[in-house]
Amino acid sequence: MLVLVYVDDIMVATNCEESKCKLFEELDKAYGLKEQGLLSEYLGIEVDQTPDTVTLRQGKYAREVLETFGYDNAHAVGNPMETNVRLVPLGDNEESDTSFEYRKATGMLMYLATGTRPDLAYAVGQLSRFVSKPSNKHTA
Repeated sequence: MLVLVYVDDIMVATNCEESKCKLFEELDKAYGLKEQGLLSEYLGIEVDQTPDTVTLRQGKYAREVLETFGYDNAHAVGNPMETNVRLVPLGDNEESDTSFEYRKATGMLMYLATGTRPDLAYAVGQLSRFVSKPSNKHTA
């Protein structure tokens, strides 16, 4: 049995229905916690289950990220960042671009990359190197 607890969110994965029922009986006695049925969402990650597969998605969150930064009409691309692009830091005398919430965007994209979108990890890793002093080249 696998039990994940994050603040007040609990997820239980098991192949033994009897053990799961016993666990929830004890949790109900101690904390008034009831079983909610088949998992459909956990920590903002959408979960679709069939007898053969479990699919995790963050579609709602990805749309929220796009809307937050005004990219709601953006089109999907096959590769989030070409690997031959070389990003460089600003020079000492250059001013950082403060018109874009770079740290917030990088953090939101990092949550996607670590949750369900590992294809974003390289691009987000590269962009996160510049959170202290981003330029408009880093947001293009």
